[in-house]
Amino acid sequence: MNRLLICLIMMFTPELLAQSKKELNSNRIKCLNEILINYEDGKEEVYYESIQKFNKNGDVVEESLFYKTGEVYRNIKSVYNKNNEKTEEETCDGKGLLLERRTYVYDTRGRKNGEVQFDRQNQPVRKSVYTYNKQGLKSEMKVYDGGGQLIQMKKYIYEH
Repeated sequence: MNRLLICLIMMFTPELLAQSKKELNSNRIKCLNEILINYEDGKEEVYYESIQKFNKNGDVVEESLFYKTGEVYRNIKSVYNKNNEKTEEETCDGKGLLLERRTYVYDTRGRKNGEVQFDRQNQPVRKSVYTYNKQGLKSEMKVYDGGGQLIQMKKYIYEH
């Protein structure tokens, strides 16, 4: 079978349409190719939309996004810790030049405590800090600019 046919079969297999990490892992899926097929005036146009590569836990470790021409316009690589939490993400353009990098920090309960976004020169441009209430629900998010100045706050209010 050629690669295109295998990818089309993967795309339309019901189990993969709403796959979870557990399903990806149990089916030993290492890569998912998303192919878009457009029909216009009786003609079929087929092209790759994205390719996702997974680690053994079903986490996306690399994703490539494509133009209709087949050229890559974004490549996103992610790193996970031993607790299966994303700790870093790098986004590059189609030529491999770094556009941004993000780092993530978690507490001992696996809740995301913070996120820092860096620019091409690896300088921090934005930092988000999360706090949680006694029930473990997110209660607040504060966003700071690269200089550490508070620029936004969001509060989460839950109704029972």
